[in-house]
Amino acid sequence: MDQNITISGEGNCITFQETKNNQLIGGEIKIKGSNNKITVMKGSLLNNFSILIESDNNEILIGENCCLSGKLIMKLTDGNRFTIGNKTTIGGANFICGEGKSISIGEDCMIAWGIEFRTTDSHAIINIESNERINFGEDIVVHNHVWIGAHTTILKGASINENAIIGIRSVVPSGEYKGNCIYAGAPAKLIKTNTTWDRKLLG
Repeated sequence: MDQNITISGEGNCITFQETKNNQLIGGEIKIKGSNNKITVMKGSLLNNFSILIESDNNEILIGENCCLSGKLIMKLTDGNRFTIGNKTTIGGANFICGEGKSISIGEDCMIAWGIEFRTTDSHAIINIESNERINFGEDIVVHNHVWIGAHTTILKGASINENAIIGIRSVVPSGEYKGNCIYAGAPAKLIKTNTTWDRKLLG
């Protein structure tokens, strides 16, 4: 087994469509749970991208020709899902995927560094009168061709539509974010419409 992959559970399946050493560089995969499925499609590179799973029945699918740096954590709760579409690049992001929820990122997205995605608040907020928890986890959806600027936080329940741009250091809470628009700020607000973006580096 590859020295960067450790598994202590049962029924786990890890599939690299190309040689592992060409796809997992500097990162690591650690699985303590069972019946988890990881698939990395051809042409994709996990460059200092680590995966930690400490629960059961989770699914990870990374599409073709992606390049990812960062860390993905799934623990405590079962049945989480993480998917990335073809040709998406991530310069450095932490993904906290819990409470049986999903993070879905579309094709040809450009995600910078210092990013955090969270489907869960990680700790409970309690209503004093009812003594019930009020902050449940929610899915995150990023559609195709979305650009997310550096040091941005994407929170549970956010849905970012096609061709959108999220400005640097934004905080994106739960809600629907229209396509072909620019959002920025903390919390993120609409600042420009009728826009799109191009991946070509300008400087």
